[in-house]
Amino acid sequence: MSNPRYFLYMYAAAEAGFFLASLFFGLTWFINTQVAFFCSLAITTATFFSYQKMVQRRLEAGAYVLEEDEDEDEEKDPDDPAGLWREEQPLPPVDFKTMVQEEKERQKQEKQGLLSKLHLPQSIPSLMFPYRLIAYAMLYVGFLALQRQGVFEIVPFVIGLGAVPLVALLTPLVFAPKR
Repeated sequence: MSNPRYFLYMYAAAEAGFFLASLFFGLTWFINTQVAFFCSLAITTATFFSYQKMVQRRLEAGAYVLEEDEDEDEEKDPDDPAGLWREEQPLPPVDFKTMVQEEKERQKQEKQGLLSKLHLPQSIPSLMFPYRLIAYAMLYVGFLALQRQGVFEIVPFVIGLGAVPLVALLTPLVFAPKR
């Protein structure tokens, strides 16, 4: 849907907007937006690579199965490739108590959410990805440097931080294929 080149165009447009706005608001405004913008961009890029690596590891481990792999043993009907008109096999009878217990277990696991036993071990490698930690450290050091130099202003800093997620949200909308 979105080409990385489109994101580059939008980030360049945001950067040009910051530069033009700095002509009106001054040098401290420009410095704050630049530090926040590039730190936010580094965090976003590091997050992308950490999740990409996590998904790659799960694919290699066989955690994801493609739908085509599941139906390999069945013959494909050329008139019905999705199998919508295939006769269903009758389900074996299931004990009602067992079914209720399984549903309760599933709901219990969903309630535990992100910190459940299933999700936490899988999420820690992406949370502790070294590039991501370095990017957050850059944001912290940038904030401290601005603060110690006495040029920190909260409004341009927050605008600079919010520009990257906003551009990431708007890029697929702006460059959506025409139908």
